[in-house]
Amino acid sequence: MELCTTMTTGLLFRRRQLVSQIFTRFSHSISLGSTNPKKRAPGHTLQPYACSKRVVVKAGNGGNGCIAFRRTFCNPHSGPSGGDGGNGAHVIFKADKNVSDLSNIPTIIQGDDGVNGSIDDCHGANADHLYLQVPIGTQIFSIHKNSVESPNQMSNDTTTTTNNNNNNNNQSINLVKTLNADGDIFLAARGGAGGKGNTFMTHATLATNSLKLPSRKNAPLRVAEYGGKGQLCEFILRMSKLADLGFVGCPNAGKSTLLRSLTRARPKVAPYPFTTLRPHIGMLHFPEDYNLTSTDSVDNDHNPDISSRTHSIAIADLPGLVHGAAEYNKGLGIEFLSLIADCSILVYVIDYGTLWCNYGVNQLDEIENELTDQLSMLYYEVTTYDRNLSNQDKCIILGSKLDLIFPNKIDLNESNVNNTEENVQLFKKLHHILYKAACSVTIIKDTPESIDQVMLVSAKRGDNILHLACKLWNCVQNLKDKKN
Repeated sequence: MELCTTMTTGLLFRRRQLVSQIFTRFSHSISLGSTNPKKRAPGHTLQPYACSKRVVVKAGNGGNGCIAFRRTFCNPHSGPSGGDGGNGAHVIFKADKNVSDLSNIPTIIQGDDGVNGSIDDCHGANADHLYLQVPIGTQIFSIHKNSVESPNQMSNDTTTTTNNNNNNNNQSINLVKTLNADGDIFLAARGGAGGKGNTFMTHATLATNSLKLPSRKNAPLRVAEYGGKGQLCEFILRMSKLADLGFVGCPNAGKSTLLRSLTRARPKVAPYPFTTLRPHIGMLHFPEDYNLTSTDSVDNDHNPDISSRTHSIAIADLPGLVHGAAEYNKGLGIEFLSLIADCSILVYVIDYGTLWCNYGVNQLDEIENELTDQLSMLYYEVTTYDRNLSNQDKCIILGSKLDLIFPNKIDLNESNVNNTEENVQLFKKLHHILYKAACSVTIIKDTPESIDQVMLVSAKRGDNILHLACKLWNCVQNLKDKKN
């Protein structure tokens, strides 16, 4: 409390302190650490991955022409002096090899307008064209109403390959461009032209002698043009190639954990289905002089210097697939299946460890039936969406969560004390069961060479991860060699 005295009456009054003052006095004894948590480092901020996006593109409008007259001391009627307006900005999509997805593209794109003309025949400045960087292989689909003329008919290099009519929205979707090489561009919307000022209009009129003025021969015109409107278009951007490898499996099969063990990607991992709702991309790097039989770890966290690495493959962790996705659009449905079609190699991930915990060693026949059912469902949904995904040479079968079966690490490609005769025999038996289930579903061929397409791994503990990385690398290189 503080005491204060009035000058007139000499009475004493007590002034009560504010709560904020009391808190400030004792704030040194209050810990605020729990209310202000530490922020993530900039390098660890999670960025949403976007493989397709629908955008509205509006080019810049042209600047208006100016109406002005030159007034000098010796000649107050010197004539018009209004300048022309500047041109509006074009909106251009450009392929860039350093861009990995479409997350940097806004949904509404607006180009700058041109500057209006001014007095003394000063023309307005043209707006700078807006370039938007997109990944290589981006497909651009135009969307326009059937009753409105397409804004891209002026483009000579535009070819239409797909026509999908939507009766409900009365719209058509056409593939107009695919940016296949680094530096390829596509003019999405053309900016409006600048309007002419009254100087240009006067000279043009007098040159054509289209206006007869009986009162004065060279009377200036009080006429100028408005700037042209920029084009308004709507597009769908879609990446034609998502990654070299794609993990396909049921929800909670261990796909995200597997991606974390192979690459620097850090997708969310949790013990419940549908943890992954959007694709995550990771890069598996190999040094130029990397020895495929070496025991060095391929985990990119151990060697942050990737300047010497020249070999890399992209791996996609895709959302889980459920029964009815292709026919009834269940789960993520068509959106998920469209991502699978973009991958060169499909890796079917099966939760082997959970099946082992549910049935045990005495019910191997039941485990084989469950494996067959899961693989059959995955193969049916994938091939129902796209028959081209039934290539048996582009599939790998993985049995995950090996740590739930063997308490200690087991790796047949390394000398390990845990590789006892009993563990080795059980490992080979489980491998053979998964191979039989894959052959019965016709995902892979029933040949001795196809045995290498089936593997058992533990992403959590690191069992056979190095061997898996080498296998994935060899598969990608073989496909590239066949294409060349």
